[in-house]
Amino acid sequence: MNFIFISHIACCFLMTGLIWVIQLVHYPSFKYVSDAEFAEFAKFHASRISYLVIPLMIGELTTAFFLLNHSWGAYNLFSIVLIWLSTFFLSVPCHNKLQQGKDDLQINRLVLSNWPRTVLWSTRSGLFIWYLLKLS
Repeated sequence: MNFIFISHIACCFLMTGLIWVIQLVHYPSFKYVSDAEFAEFAKFHASRISYLVIPLMIGELTTAFFLLNHSWGAYNLFSIVLIWLSTFFLSVPCHNKLQQGKDDLQINRLVLSNWPRTVLWSTRSGLFIWYLLKLS
């Protein structure tokens, strides 16, 4: 296995773990932040989570282009594109609205809009585990 492949899988596995923590713990906890502090909290969340998410997502996307020569390369890149589309067209608008203030409907939408990413990253990780087991 080469460095690019290992880096790609590492980014995928790290994002899978992170997205499950966000899905099951972090986003639902938004409901427990006071109305008065919510906008500041939402801005804090958006800026701090970016330190983790942006490098991993960019690393995953970049390495995917180098892995297009694999039989699964096109599917891999397509699944990443779906994750990015889901992020920017479903989750980011919810985050932007929540930075204006607490809105339980938007919090619920955020939790729901995160499921496609959670499923896609989990599926990708499962397929990589299967692939690695097949190699051994």
